[in-house]
Amino acid sequence: MRRTMHDRIQILAPSRRAPGGTHARRTAAWLAAALAVVTGGCGSDASSAATEVSGSTEPGATSSASADGTPDDPPPAHPRMCVAGVCCSDDDCTAGTCCDVASHTCTASSCGCSSDAQCDDGQVCCGGTCGECCSDDDCTAGSCCDVATHACSPASCACTSDAQCDDGTRCCGGACAQCCSDGDCTAGSCCDPTSGMCSAAACGCESDAQCGDGQSCCDGTCAQCCSDADCTAGTCCDAGSCSAAACGCQSDAQCGDGQSCCDGACAQCCSDADCTAGKCCDLATGTCSDTSCACQSDAQCEGDQVCDDGACVECRSDGDCTVGTCCDPNTHGCTVTACTCEDSAECGPGHVCCAS
Repeated sequence: MRRTMHDRIQILAPSRRAPGGTHARRTAAWLAAALAVVTGGCGSDASSAATEVSGSTEPGATSSASADGTPDDPPPAHPRMCVAGVCCSDDDCTAGTCCDVASHTCTASSCGCSSDAQCDDGQVCCGGTCGECCSDDDCTAGSCCDVATHACSPASCACTSDAQCDDGTRCCGGACAQCCSDGDCTAGSCCDPTSGMCSAAACGCESDAQCGDGQSCCDGTCAQCCSDADCTAGTCCDAGSCSAAACGCQSDAQCGDGQSCCDGACAQCCSDADCTAGKCCDLATGTCSDTSCACQSDAQCEGDQVCDDGACVECRSDGDCTVGTCCDPNTHGCTVTACTCEDSAECGPGHVCCAS
């Protein structure tokens, strides 16, 4: 029996309606296939037609649209934040000044230069920056250029002889200093090679007799003590100094001023039980304070503080801050810089809205 075009299309038509956009895509696909059958098309042309209508041009192709057919949202732009200052870019500054993006201030020195004419009187242009000098040639006699600061000073000049140094100093390795060796110092003092200065402390000792004020000679250095034996009763030696705190304890009786013995060290407290009501023990410092107590409600915090995860802080959210400031989630403090903004009008006085 000869079938009409309508009969062929009815045979190929899907029997059930697929939900949502799936039905539309399937309908488009079988219409393309039906057209290929009716017209006698086959092979790559028919396959291409079906693929093209169904919305995919190659195997495994994916669409940037979401499930409901709408395009995905673009990635969020960098948020704008309120910062202290008057500018975000050179456009915010008056003619002749530019924006220092570190301090957000407008200054003439923030503008790069290309010639000396763009610098203030007496300055020169060095690599786009105005300064007093670029080289020693820009300095007056007796001073040299510090290329790091672009400033002229006698101290920047390397010496080649003592005659180039001030009275009482010598030329040591191209720099003027009080001494180059112990021979440049008076009796009882030695030369510190790091500072180029003479001092008694720079002299190494061999015996206690070389040390003053009752000090002892410890490995070539004079100190109050070398061991506990050099200290008076009740004190111990720690890093060359005698103190009671340096002595380890075994009981509270060995500690003074109501302190407790905690793991061999005297401290105000070892636990919360050693503190008065309303205070807790900070185990790191061994001291009692109300701030060391974990809170359970805002009522346990002082002033306008709020309780956040057991700690009293200035804020949990922006609602805890005054108008014009926002809550910094890292420090839990209210600051202007924690606020996002659209324009500078939303920021407080002395602040501008800049991209972070």
